[in-house]
Amino acid sequence: MGTIMGVFFPCIQNIFGVLFFIRMTWIVGTAGVVQSFFVVLTCVSVTFLTAISLSAIATNGVVSGGGPYYMISRNLGPELGGAVGILFYLGTTIAASMYLTGAVEIFLVRGVQFVTHLLSFNNYTCSKCNSC
Repeated sequence: MGTIMGVFFPCIQNIFGVLFFIRMTWIVGTAGVVQSFFVVLTCVSVTFLTAISLSAIATNGVVSGGGPYYMISRNLGPELGGAVGILFYLGTTIAASMYLTGAVEIFLVRGVQFVTHLLSFNNYTCSKCNSC
């Protein structure tokens, strides 16, 4: 997959997910510009430290196939690997629920017109494709 498709795009997708595009205006409106900047700075710092730590673990030895949990559990041992695995599972579960909440919020804010517009566009394109 390479560096761009295997590492860069998945990381950017997680960093610039629902929180950044949908909830950022709400955070600025509630907390203000300065506190919102500190929230973003904290998120960037945590992401940067995580990337540096994972890079340090990856350079400890030869990394065979598998994801981040496989690499951490093989390089740091089963005790720390199990603890990180539980946190990885919880983080992924919470992120999935956050993405679902963000998707539902789009439909609630845009209303039923957005959904009916998509359905009517889909029906229009299907009828045009079938008539050819």
